Amino acid sequence: MRLDERAYQVLSTAEKHSTLREILSCFDEDLRLRLEVYFETLAETGLVELYHLNGPIKENALSL
Repeated sequence: MRLDERAYQVLSTAEKHSTLREILSCFDEDLRLRLEVYFETLAETGLVELYHLNGPIKENALSL
């Protein structure tokens, strides 16, 4: 699966342990929703791991 260029930019500039809401807050609603769906798709394929805000953070895992 090829990584979307915008998604790569978001991932490469995100602070570690940031919430997805914080990371995507600077985008307009349409792009934010598209990126949310895209990151959920990446999580389903195992390319990124998403955690609930109060959930455990695994060492060496990307947390959005």
